Amino acid sequence: MEEFLTIKFSESEMWDDVNSIFYTYPEIEVTFKYTLKVLDKWEMKYEKRFLDDIEKIPKEELLDFILMMADKPIDVFRISESDFRAIREYLVRTPSATKIPKSKSNDGGYHRKKIFTSEIIYAMMALNHIPFEWENRNLNKLIMLLNCVGSLQEPPKKMTRAEAMEEHREQVLRNRRIMEERRKQMNE
Repeated sequence: MEEFLTIKFSESEMWDDVNSIFYTYPEIEVTFKYTLKVLDKWEMKYEKRFLDDIEKIPKEELLDFILMMADKPIDVFRISESDFRAIREYLVRTPSATKIPKSKSNDGGYHRKKIFTSEIIYAMMALNHIPFEWENRNLNKLIMLLNCVGSLQEPPKKMTRAEAMEEHREQVLRNRRIMEERRKQMNE
């Protein structure tokens, strides 16, 4: 899995309605970099949150974010629907082996620490002594790192009585399976 997304746009022709001519776009390879630096630039321009409101962002503003991610200038009309889908999938993918476990709380839901704006991320980086060079790394990977640091700094959660009983029950069942396997082996 790559940290950034590279898309190869083949040579294509487009009709220019204003000048009434065909325009030829050369073949180009563009790397889209989903980084804190891009997030900060977009949030300064639109003065609203991106990370937790991505579903509410108008397509035009999302396309502007995508153009800001591109390492080379690209005409928005070259981005096909399949390219747009691939970029959207890239925005939610985290290039990491670390997975945040589901919570064992009563609601049974998934608890991911939310980070709402670029300034909050920069502040968390400063507080946790994470070098600011990470602003150029994959944003989801940076958020995963911040979540890991935060979870390591939290005091261990105390198990509820029900969780302790469940863990004990699972251990008893495991021990019974092991004992039964040993009995079978001895009888053979």
